[in-house]
Amino acid sequence: MKETTCVRKLFGERIALNNVKEPPTGATILLPDTVTHEFRIAEVVKVGDMKVGDDTRDAHVEVGDMVMFQMNAMQHGNARYNFGNEHVIVMPQGDLIAKLIGGSMDYSAFVPVGKWVILSFKQHQNSDVLFIPEKSAAVEMPETFSFHVEKVGAGCNAEIKPGQEVIVERNRCNQLKIEGTTYLFVSDDWIYGAVSPDRGTQTEKAQEEPSLLVKP
Repeated sequence: MKETTCVRKLFGERIALNNVKEPPTGATILLPDTVTHEFRIAEVVKVGDMKVGDDTRDAHVEVGDMVMFQMNAMQHGNARYNFGNEHVIVMPQGDLIAKLIGGSMDYSAFVPVGKWVILSFKQHQNSDVLFIPEKSAAVEMPETFSFHVEKVGAGCNAEIKPGQEVIVERNRCNQLKIEGTTYLFVSDDWIYGAVSPDRGTQTEKAQEEPSLLVKP
């Protein structure tokens, strides 16, 4: 899609989008039961000047990129502008979750943008709790899970990299299924730290060593 001619200029970190009539296949978005927010796919048709005060920020996307974002019905209605035959959505680029390289929703093409992070998760082997994910976007997962970084947005402020185990606010995670595998996406605001790579061995060592009794 070419750059829109209806919008001469956008100020700051704003972008203009056109809704995609046929969303790409390859991924299933698990929505909340209440469906207060909808996941939408759109194409970038204008990028703002990225000027914020005296600074010029980096643009996370460019014209022609296909992106995924999240809005409720009221937000979507307030963000839409009608210019004759063209309907445009104007929003902050920070509200984008990911861009879809080549318009595909397979794992390799799904790239988080801004502060968003994609996580994988697994349950500890010694756990006796069985967790069955519900069909909701926001999930509250038990403490028996560990979370590992899969992909990191370019605007992420946390010092993390793929493969690291992280401490995350579990009820801020949202489910996303790509090619049959369920991942989580979360803003870096809710990632509180990184876990030591040898934490498992430290735990085992602590269990093996006898406790010391200190007599008064």
